[in-house]
Amino acid sequence: MKLTQTLPAAVIAVLLAGTWAVPAPTTSVGAHEKGTLTTASGTTVSFDAPRRWSTTPSTSRTSTAYTRTEDDQVLTLSVIEGSEDFDTTADRVLRQKSLSGTSAAFDGGRITSRSGFSGKSCVAIKSAEKATGPCAVVH
Repeated sequence: MKLTQTLPAAVIAVLLAGTWAVPAPTTSVGAHEKGTLTTASGTTVSFDAPRRWSTTPSTSRTSTAYTRTEDDQVLTLSVIEGSEDFDTTADRVLRQKSLSGTSAAFDGGRITSRSGFSGKSCVAIKSAEKATGPCAVVH
């Protein structure tokens, strides 16, 4: 997945883990399809959607989810604005995710993309589903 950064202060939380429930209906993602996320102030972050994954209709402009049913995986992307300190925001992202049922912990790794995003890698855990997977918070 290729991300294109529009605003340096935007933070994206990317979570990937298995066996997470996502409501139907879904639409298959084709080659070269773009996705966008928009902050409340109108800043747009665009990215290459993951090919051959599926997406569900969403009323949120700040987050989206993709699923790959053959692997029982979900990829969730969210954009957050107003970050003045990346490390503090990254910690808050993980705490907020824990309130919605997804525990996550930074694993000490760093992640970078070809589009210039960088950040911290982590591991996401959904205890009820006994599912784990990699995650990242980037800016």
